[in-house]
Amino acid sequence: MAFCTLVFVLLSLPLFFGPMFVDTWVFAYIGKHMSLDKLPYLDLPDNKGIFTYLFYRGLDFFFPQNFFAWNAVFLLLALASAGCIWLIVKKKAGEEAALAAFAFYLALSLFPGIDTFGSSEAIGMPFLLASFALLYYNSKSARAQIAAGLLFSIPLLTNILFLPSLISLALFHFLGEFRLSRQFAIPAAFLPLVFLLFLASTGSLPAFVEWFFTYNLAHSGAYYEDTPQSIIPLAGLLNVPLHILLALVLAVFYFPQLRKFRILALCIAPLLLFTVSKILLIVVPDHYSIATLPLYAISAGAVFSSFRGFDGTMVRALLLSSLAFLSLAFLSQNLGSAETFPQHADLLYQQKFQSAYPAFQNSPNLLAVGQGLAFTRAYYLANSTYSGKYFFYFHIFSKVPFLRKEMDNDVLSAMANGSAKLIVTDADCPNIFCPTAEVSAGIASGYTCNRTDFGMGGEYNYSYCVRNA
Repeated sequence: MAFCTLVFVLLSLPLFFGPMFVDTWVFAYIGKHMSLDKLPYLDLPDNKGIFTYLFYRGLDFFFPQNFFAWNAVFLLLALASAGCIWLIVKKKAGEEAALAAFAFYLALSLFPGIDTFGSSEAIGMPFLLASFALLYYNSKSARAQIAAGLLFSIPLLTNILFLPSLISLALFHFLGEFRLSRQFAIPAAFLPLVFLLFLASTGSLPAFVEWFFTYNLAHSGAYYEDTPQSIIPLAGLLNVPLHILLALVLAVFYFPQLRKFRILALCIAPLLLFTVSKILLIVVPDHYSIATLPLYAISAGAVFSSFRGFDGTMVRALLLSSLAFLSLAFLSQNLGSAETFPQHADLLYQQKFQSAYPAFQNSPNLLAVGQGLAFTRAYYLANSTYSGKYFFYFHIFSKVPFLRKEMDNDVLSAMANGSAKLIVTDADCPNIFCPTAEVSAGIASGYTCNRTDFGMGGEYNYSYCVRNA
């Protein structure tokens, strides 16, 4: 186990120097600036649970603009999730299967695009698995039930993706894996109820509901709209790694010698619901896929434990070699990403950004208008804020007509009243995710813009605009 941990840490080091997960900048901005005067959802639009923003507020408080430390925290979260998987599988099937599940979870966590470092799913997962592990080992203890209930509530306040874990919990209970009591239920419901009461008392509840439903509906629609229908089945057929993972899961239910894992796999399976519903699982790895990792890890442990003797030694050697090759492949892709897009290496970007444009520092007048969430990085690195509400143009929201209109009106108002003195935008924005013609015209008529790469030595793909006197 210690060896697997060491290998994972070494192979994850490139992630410390590559690009931060793009959503990081939105979470960090909201976490840093939310207050009783500027409320999440109502004044700071987004759709994640409140714990995501509180978590990033803590990162900013303890490690201000120290992205290396942030990544170290996310590394520990991944190890904690894998450790909880180890505990659960060990209780069910012994040390060998647990070690295989532990190693497999960590190997899959390095998959490029999974976004283990920074996503809300990665934040919530160790708390969910810790709750299950605690119940597995000591569900008869009232203190364990209370602690497990509190732990279970945290993922629900992190991301809507964890709602299917309620189904998992019910399966664990009714299939006799562990028993739940009022000592679990009351703490599990307490924090979510406090959150809902806070939203209701501050008038933020309608905004929360609006962002929650709008995002998920728009996301589903955007996926089908943006993806040619002929690509979906083709991508599914060509996704060999996924087929291998699903074969591991099916093996648990097919082979009689693996029956002791069936209930465990069945109970964990509901976490796939949101991922599969978005179809992202069969096309490209994404942060949503983090919800699938526990099932694949448990299934790998089950298959691994079924081999014994000489054949078992050969299979273990093959499995460990495959995991090592898989991890090295992920490492290579992560290194390649950092080399291909050096302008997104955030530690370097921060230094270049701040030295090239000191006018951005501590400015309450910045407006980032671009085609992606990455533009919100400008606020955080410059320690700046936007006076209005829509501090980012997100492509999902820009496809919803009434939200697009709200965003445009908010931006135009900030430009008209002079509160947006500095603007960062795309130099060449090619699609619907970009500013509308009206916003672009406002920038062109009221600002002097210069193309820039912020001193990164790459393409001049940004525009730095200063309001005309």
